[in-house]
Order: sequence, then C-alpha cells, then structure tokens
Amino acid sequence: MIARAVCFLLFVSLAVAGLGAPAAAAEKAKKSDFPVDFGGPFSLKDQRGKLRTDKDFRGRHMLIYFGYTSCPDICPSDLLEIADALHRLGTKADQVAPLFITVDPERDTPSILRAYLRLFDDRIIGLTGSEAQIAAVAKAYHVHRVKVVVRDSENGDDYLVNHSPNTFLMDAEGDFIALFPHDTRSDAMAATIAKYLK
Repeated sequence: MIARAVCFLLFVSLAVAGLGAPAAAAEKAKKSDFPVDFGGPFSLKDQRGKLRTDKDFRGRHMLIYFGYTSCPDICPSDLLEIADALHRLGTKADQVAPLFITVDPERDTPSILRAYLRLFDDRIIGLTGSEAQIAAVAKAYHVHRVKVVVRDSENGDDYLVNHSPNTFLMDAEGDFIALFPHDTRSDAMAATIAKYLK
C-alpha cells in the first residue's frame, strides 16, 4: 500500500514538473505521451563482474526495473511478470535487454544478484555499482529510494528500501518510450513491448 502511494505521488509530481519542461526536452520526449523524459547514461557492473554501459545495449530495447534482492514482495512479483512477459514475446525477446538495477548497492553484490536473478530468468541482467553510481542512475530515471531501518533492529543490515516500483521501456537508441507501474500484468506488458519491436 505504501509503495503504491509513493508511486502515485511520484507520477503526480513528475506530471506537474513536466508542465514547465524546456522546449528541447519536450521535443525529445515526443516518442512517448509521458510529460517527463526518463533515462541517461550509466556505467555499472553486472552480475558476472563485467562493466556494462547503456551503450552496450544499443540496437536492443532496454526493459529496466529498479529493485533489490532483499525486497520482501513487490520486487519478486514484478520480476515474475517481467520474466513471463519475456516468455510471451517468444523469439522477439531477443530484441529486448531486460535489466535489473539495484537500489541497494550496499548489499547487492554481483554474486548476490547472480544467484537471485537466476530464480526468475537467466536473460535478466543485474547491475550494481557504488552508491554514487546508483544515485546518479536513479536520479536520471526519477526513481525515489529511501532506506528504512527496521524498528528495534540490532543488525545494521536489517533494513528495507522504499523505492519507486516502475519498469521503463527504452528504445533501441536508449530513449524512453513507455512506463509500466507496479502490478502491470505480463500479457499487457508483452503486448505493449511487441508494438515497438520488428
């Protein structure tokens, strides 16, 4: 319930902010009907320890989800929908680069991402980095994230990360074209993605 409220408030604030966007930004955002543009360059480490940048995925549509491996319910349910959407796309899924960018770089090391994402779909690429790197990419995608320490916790690792549970679809040039909010069903997601594929 809290995550949905945060998502709604984020949507409203972005819509309001978009009303005063410069003409150049508005021109670039015409690929979608959304009032705000999302995205930007990144340089992060994948679940095998390899450095990956946004340019590595040019020519494929990036399907980007922000989450973390210790998430109790929202992230796993969204990842299941993403994995099923890829399955529904069949061979067209080869044109999609599904990315899972952690909002918890403190705990989500490459090896932890590798073990976690294997539970959903081997095609999903996990990305992590320093706090500064994750903060920069989260800002570029307007992703809200706040660490929430569990009350009466005696363990410094006992915390949750409240974050915007959205999935972003970027085109083959890395430009934003669609946003899927939390709880988007895999059939609807696959149908929307398919419209942009060859």
